[in-house]
Amino acid sequence: MCSSPKSSMATVSNKTPIKSFAEDLTKEQRLRFAEVANRADEQRQKRIANNKRWQQKHKTDKNNKKKLSLWQWVNNVFFSLSPR
Repeated sequence: MCSSPKSSMATVSNKTPIKSFAEDLTKEQRLRFAEVANRADEQRQKRIANNKRWQQKHKTDKNNKKKLSLWQWVNNVFFSLSPR
């Protein structure tokens, strides 16, 4: 039965404090971890910058197309239909 009342004892759990993984690391291990994390962050920042440059380059290529006026479009349609 899904709607049957539950005992409040089911929510009581062991009250041990949560430890951070860094508490068990030595000073050298912390320094090494910081170096690796900083390098990873630098690479991430470079990748984001490269992606932005790539998107800007490709976005501007699409925007460089000339927009035709209605008159130019009509002329293009008629000239493309006429035999050459």
